[in-house]
Amino acid sequence: QSRRDVVEEVMKAPLRRLDNAISHLTDCVHLLRMHATVLEDIQSRYHKLLWMHRIQTFLGLSATTGLLSLCVFASAPMPVTGGILGVGALSIGALQYSNSRQLSNYGVELTNSDGLA
Repeated sequence: QSRRDVVEEVMKAPLRRLDNAISHLTDCVHLLRMHATVLEDIQSRYHKLLWMHRIQTFLGLSATTGLLSLCVFASAPMPVTGGILGVGALSIGALQYSNSRQLSNYGVELTNSDGLA
């Protein structure tokens, strides 16, 4: 009886090995899916902030262009037009700098274990 049981168990070994390999592969697939989900979430958060910053920059450029067009149309003195151009360029430059730093910090924050919570 005991010998027969041992022989049966030995004969089942290849099937067990295959079953273990399939179980391991399934676990790996679930882990990979989890990582992909986390990365997609990080990417969507980052791109949302990026597009918000691009819209801010576009609105700043549009406002500056509109004011400059109004100055030219109204024949405003050159110092006024130059002042608006200078203030607009400095404001947009400062906005770009601030946004790039914020995006950089946000990217670091998102890739920390604290940012993933």
